[in-house]
Amino acid sequence: MSSELDRQRQVARLLESATQAVAERGYLATRVNDVLAAAEVPRAVFEEHFDDLRGCVLAAHDLALERLVSSLLEACAGQDVPAEKLAAAVAALVDFSLRSPAEARLLMLDGMAVDPVLAAHVLGANEVLVELLRSRRADLSEAADPLPDLTESVLVGAITSLVGEKLMSGDADGLRRLEPELVELALTPYVGLQRARQMALDRSTQTT
Repeated sequence: MSSELDRQRQVARLLESATQAVAERGYLATRVNDVLAAAEVPRAVFEEHFDDLRGCVLAAHDLALERLVSSLLEACAGQDVPAEKLAAAVAALVDFSLRSPAEARLLMLDGMAVDPVLAAHVLGANEVLVELLRSRRADLSEAADPLPDLTESVLVGAITSLVGEKLMSGDADGLRRLEPELVELALTPYVGLQRARQMALDRSTQTT
C-alpha cells in the first residue's frame, strides 16, 4: 500500500513539475529532464506512466481542467440567482488564475498552440466550459429574442483570451482589476448591458 501511495505522490509531483516547467519555459523549451529534476522522480517512474513529455503535459492539463471546473461549480453552488451564479463563476475563474497561474496558463491556447495535439486538447477543454454555460442558457437569458448559437463559444473564447493575456504578461494586479469587466461581458448577452454593468459594479463594491 505504501509503495502505491509513493507512486501516486511521485506522479503528482511529475504533473506539478510539468505544469510549472511549461509555464516558465514554454512547451518547446521544456524537456523531460527538466520535469524529472524538479520533481525529483526517477525516469523509470515517468516512463511507467507517460510515453513522452506530451503525454505528461496532457495529463497535467486534464488535472488543471478538473480543478478549474470544480472551482466554478463550487462558486455557482453558493448562489441562488442564475445571473449571480455566472458572475460568481467568472470571479472564480479569476481567483483560480491568480491562485494557480501555472495551471491556468496550461489551460490557455496561447501556450499550447505550438503543438497541434495539445492545441486540440485546449480547444476541447474550452468546449467543456462552453457546454457548461450553454446548458444554463434557458435559466440565464432574459433576452426577448433567441441568442445566437455561438454566444457561449464567443464568451468563453473572449474571457479566456483576456485572462490569458494578463497571465502571460504576469500582470496579476491587472487581472484582478479586469474582473468587473469580465463579469459585465459574461452577463450582458443574457441580462442586458445596464443590469450586467450594475451587477458587476455591485460585486466590485462588495469585494473592496
